Amino acid sequence: MLLAIWNFLLDINEKRLEVLTTNKNRKRIIVMEILSVTETVVQHLRDLIISNTFKSGQRLNEVDLSTELNVSRVPVREAFHILENEQLLVRFPRKGTYVTEMSIERLRKVYSARKMIESYAIDLLKSEQIRNLPSLYASVVQVSTLPAHNRDNPKEVLSYLKDITDFHVQLVASTRNPWIINFYTSIINNLARFQFFCRFTPGLSDQSQDTHEQIYELLAAGLYEKAKDMLMSHIDYTMGFIENHINEESNVSQNRVRPTRGNSTSDTIATLRGRQL
Repeated sequence: MLLAIWNFLLDINEKRLEVLTTNKNRKRIIVMEILSVTETVVQHLRDLIISNTFKSGQRLNEVDLSTELNVSRVPVREAFHILENEQLLVRFPRKGTYVTEMSIERLRKVYSARKMIESYAIDLLKSEQIRNLPSLYASVVQVSTLPAHNRDNPKEVLSYLKDITDFHVQLVASTRNPWIINFYTSIINNLARFQFFCRFTPGLSDQSQDTHEQIYELLAAGLYEKAKDMLMSHIDYTMGFIENHINEESNVSQNRVRPTRGNSTSDTIATLRGRQL
């Protein structure tokens, strides 16, 4: 199991940081980034959370995961701390570690932060009259050439999701403001977790791509306010779609027959939070 994870992550994380060519022997030197065990575990668990393989409110057991991944408990424990800082996990002393809930309240809070950052990013571009945005353009072009993906394959969905949402990452990066970029980076994984729901609607990704192209064209033309209005409408539309999906999931869960009231992991988290107050 661990070997398979290593091979997969090394495949997607090999970075050709430097290629040196000499005139004498034309030797190519490739410098690779090798992930530590902890980084490997973090990425593996993060993907399982984002893809909803680990469900909202699910309790994670450090011992079970270390056995499954064939690693010691130390990297799993360190991975838990990292994912807790990313707000993908929540830990309750003497009770355990749980996947954070996918609630409407949480969705609205993270999307409120997203709108604030991306709106301000356009304001900064306007203040400096930046219209040449090669990274943003490259992101639009890249997505237009992507092959169709299997919506039932979490690995393919995650890869496609990263590519299509790269537009927003590049928009923020275009400000060249490290504080704003770091702030946005801190919410990306939580955004991705909610955005994973978008795979259920055929054509939604194509619609997003069309909107991205229009926003880029408006920015390149210096029509910053129109670009911002379209961006905000685009984000609100996506948030509304995800909110409806969460409501549907919640209704389905409530209609299921449970052996005992309060046995769900969401109820457990709510109870533990109440005890901490």
